[in-house]
Amino acid sequence: MKLDQYGDEFLAVITEYAQARNLTDRMPALQTDNVDATRQKYPKAYEKWSAVEDERLIRQRRIGTSIAELAEMFERGPNAIQARLVKLGIETPEDDQSSSEEQIQNPSVARKESTYGHTRRLLAQGFSIEQAADERDLSANTIVAHIEALVQNGISVDLRPHLPPEERIERIKAAFELGGLDSALTPVKRALGDDCSYIEIKLVRAFLIQQAASEPDDGNPSTPNLFDL
Repeated sequence: MKLDQYGDEFLAVITEYAQARNLTDRMPALQTDNVDATRQKYPKAYEKWSAVEDERLIRQRRIGTSIAELAEMFERGPNAIQARLVKLGIETPEDDQSSSEEQIQNPSVARKESTYGHTRRLLAQGFSIEQAADERDLSANTIVAHIEALVQNGISVDLRPHLPPEERIERIKAAFELGGLDSALTPVKRALGDDCSYIEIKLVRAFLIQQAASEPDDGNPSTPNLFDL
């Protein structure tokens, strides 16, 4: 049976076809225990993809986000993510087949972890930025660049352990207030002087971007408390 052989990848394709043609009432298979079980783990499994989701998926994959990370981010199974990437032309059927064969031979092996995902995992495990840099044989500036890319693409990173003391955070925050968080760093650094490093400035900016993204847009923005997370 195809459902047993291909699982969520098969159903994702069939569901999308049926939804596009208003045929979902003819699909009793979608009421099976297999679907319910999959949706317990991936709440958006078998739902139709939106244009916004497609654009975000393409952007995330191009910056190196792994299939496992995409599955968590989009709340869909890894096979459904892979099938969608093939349909969008981001990956080929050969890529899809290689991934499937690798997981069949060793189910614990997912696609190669992205460089950004590797950095994020180390930080989540309690590595400092310097320790993560040493572990990966990279510079601290490269690790911070990974953090910035993750934050800009909406991927959560707990930055609180890596922030400078509160007094410097407030100074950096004030330095960004005139030009906004998109300001060039050179004038911000010049205004702050040698007390604040470029790494500290970048980390505080990334933290503020995360906070701004997490706050509801109610038309009445308030000043965030940097330590109330």
